[in-house]
Amino acid sequence: MNTVNLKTLELLHGHFERDSAVDFRANFALVGGQDTEKSSVVYIELEPGKALGEHTDSPEELLLVLEGTVEFSVGAETARASKGMIGVVPPMVPHS
Repeated sequence: MNTVNLKTLELLHGHFERDSAVDFRANFALVGGQDTEKSSVVYIELEPGKALGEHTDSPEELLLVLEGTVEFSVGAETARASKGMIGVVPPMVPHS
């Protein structure tokens, strides 16, 4: 069994030079194909008004909001989620 303590997970800073709204801290807590078979867990921290930026990933991802409210897009759909809500990102679907 793999376990991860989010309190000790080292977060890496990410941003897009072409889009100043994209500014986050994140790291893979569990990675599909290594720690898990077909899914990944990514821990992300965003300041209000900041974004992750659109991208795709090979494994399925679950989006669990631990604090605050976020807007996320998966494919052509956009939703708002607040603390305690979960969203699903299928493999290889663009999301932000």
